[in-house]
Amino acid sequence: MGKHKSISFREDLRNKFIRFAILPILLLGIFGSVIVYNAEENTIIDNHNQLLISVDNRIKNFYEEVLFLCKAIEKKFQLDREKAHSDLFEDVLLFNMNLFAIERVDLRQGTVLEIDRNLQRRIHSIDPEIRALIAPLKGERKSYRSDAYYSPRLDRVLLSCVVRMGSDRYAIFHISLDRLLRFIRSLSDKDPEQSIILVNRRGEYICNTIKPDTVKKKMNFFATGAYDVAVKNTRPFELTEFPAHYQKGDSFFKGIFDEDHFLTYAPQQKTGWLIVIRDYYENLDPFLNKMLAIVILFILGTMILMFIAIRITTDKIMTPVENLIDRIKRFAKGDTQSLLTIDPDHTYPILVSLIESFNNMQMQIHARREELNDLNRNLENLVRQKTRSLEELNKNLEKIIEEKVAENLAIQRRLTLNEKLASMGEMIGNIAHQWRQPLTVISTLATGLKTQKMLGTLEEGDLEQACDQINANSQYLSRTIDDFRNFIRGDQERSVFGIDEILSSFHNIVESQTLSYGITVITDVDTDVTIRGYRNDLIQVMINLFNNAKDAFEEGKIKTRYFTIAAHRSGASVVITLTDNAGGIAPDVLDRIFEPYFTTKHPSQGTGLGLHMAYRLISAMGGEIAAENVTAMHEGITYTGARFTIVLPVHDGKAPEEGTA
Repeated sequence: MGKHKSISFREDLRNKFIRFAILPILLLGIFGSVIVYNAEENTIIDNHNQLLISVDNRIKNFYEEVLFLCKAIEKKFQLDREKAHSDLFEDVLLFNMNLFAIERVDLRQGTVLEIDRNLQRRIHSIDPEIRALIAPLKGERKSYRSDAYYSPRLDRVLLSCVVRMGSDRYAIFHISLDRLLRFIRSLSDKDPEQSIILVNRRGEYICNTIKPDTVKKKMNFFATGAYDVAVKNTRPFELTEFPAHYQKGDSFFKGIFDEDHFLTYAPQQKTGWLIVIRDYYENLDPFLNKMLAIVILFILGTMILMFIAIRITTDKIMTPVENLIDRIKRFAKGDTQSLLTIDPDHTYPILVSLIESFNNMQMQIHARREELNDLNRNLENLVRQKTRSLEELNKNLEKIIEEKVAENLAIQRRLTLNEKLASMGEMIGNIAHQWRQPLTVISTLATGLKTQKMLGTLEEGDLEQACDQINANSQYLSRTIDDFRNFIRGDQERSVFGIDEILSSFHNIVESQTLSYGITVITDVDTDVTIRGYRNDLIQVMINLFNNAKDAFEEGKIKTRYFTIAAHRSGASVVITLTDNAGGIAPDVLDRIFEPYFTTKHPSQGTGLGLHMAYRLISAMGGEIAAENVTAMHEGITYTGARFTIVLPVHDGKAPEEGTA
């Protein structure tokens, strides 16, 4: 590493004075430049707005004349229906000098009669331009419509007005825009680098004072970069600055160092045209260059004067300060005896006060050092005493911790036992519900047989049928008690079982509760999936989740109740989902439901160990369990509920590895 070049306090303070003084000077220069720039920009805005208003007023007056002409022609046609159309058109041409030509269109015959200003007549077929002008009138109630465009056939920009003259007959009046365009060009002649642009409803150029070829080539203004950046997303009469070579689709920052153009636009309400004022050069660059030169000269002059003043000031006041700093360094190295001498007649009063204060501080520190030495000796004795006390406390604390741990383990065992006893109580209730109907059937059959025998009506077929039914119900009772006994007994070691076995035992255990609480159990499982684990532990987890859903149904007073069990293979695992429509779990407790002793129920209804035991049992089988809130649709109705997802390894038929049994 290179050596760090140190500077004196005098130089450091001088540099800070300079930096502190330069900042306000730069800010003042920048602020002044911004003010002048805004003033120049406002000048451009005023110029553009005046041009926009002038052009808008001239177009509005011109268009009102056109509307007056259309209404007059329509009225004259209604008054002189018996007069031939060609004679009427000749009168109109003689009456209005702005008319360039009139075309009479007969859609039935498919012909066009054209009469020009010299009353020369020419008949030709209907071309696409004429059809495009007439098409909008077919579905409207208005009897006339107008639009401006460049006509290659007539080689000029025209305002064409279509007037309905009867069924499938129209008159098209081509009005010359020469007078309007001459006025616009006269406005543009004042600034050769400023263009005034007119655009019709379709985006075609009507006028472009700098680039007239855009009119003849029928270029579309809506496809240009100027429209994309300065018109599409801006408000009328708002000045926009953008790079000169910006094209549609470019990033706004592309060409950011190019020459800038300025554009303002306004829509013409009467015609639907767009009026655009665009400056094709950087108006502000020369002005900003002058302002930058003035600012630089101002800053340089101010900085020279500032350097001289700072040097004089620092030389006069820094010598006493540097002496004080040198004395502080020697004091830090242990020289506490000698004091700093001063010359009051050649030192600023504030520095005299500072040096005297330092001398007083030095004497006080020397006195406090002696006091600290005495205090340290007393503190060492106190520390030794406290250390012995802490050692004794640690010994007692270890004993207390062991006692509390044993007490907590005993409490946890009692709570776990209570959870199991509660489950067994529910099992006994389920057995009673499951056996009630089969026992009733057996009792009824036995009573019936006895009665038939007493009456002498007992036949051999009735006896065999009754015995078969009694045997079937007895077998059902036997299977039911086997399922409950296996569940209560628990598993001591892993076994291989199918998912369909689990569902069968689960249904046998909770069937009475589903009937009592009106819960519909829906299953969607792959029956060929086998699992190697603790069969009864998995059943207990499913029953715990079912009981939680049952309690949630009751608490939420849910009328239509569904409990869906799905099991499908996914790679080397089986994914079991248990979903209810009880409204879901509160989001603020969703992450804590597997913690021990955590419950949202009343203490008399839950211990908070059910889901924790489920988590431990699934983990012991090498699986995972997670919970989430879901929204699902069943029979056209959307439900919200909780979904528990259990992922367990699938048994592939291979022998288990050592230590996995």
